[in-house]
Amino acid sequence: MSNGNESSPILYDVLGSATAGIISRVFTHPLDTAKARLQAPTVSGPQSSSSVGSFRGPLDAIVKTYRYEGFRALYGGFGAVIVGGTPGTVLYLAGYAYFRDSMTSFVKRWSGEKY
Repeated sequence: MSNGNESSPILYDVLGSATAGIISRVFTHPLDTAKARLQAPTVSGPQSSSSVGSFRGPLDAIVKTYRYEGFRALYGGFGAVIVGGTPGTVLYLAGYAYFRDSMTSFVKRWSGEKY
């Protein structure tokens, strides 16, 4: 257990930031799916179905996607997002923790404070 004067092992920072990135994407991925569907051009003609077309907004896109294509459609491409986004989140958050700890110990040494 840390007493506040020690820095946490880098492995904890890496695992914690990876977990935080994955959890945040679980909640935000349906919103990204809705955004992509809102930005896509509408399909018209004999091949169009009731699930493809104009949406009135993000909530309407989520509801129609769920209604006509099911829960899995909201998480299409989730694996690629996790594989592509998690390393960046780890570098950002673990790097922040590392440099925060390094700068804290540097300032304490520079000021003569015992650490």
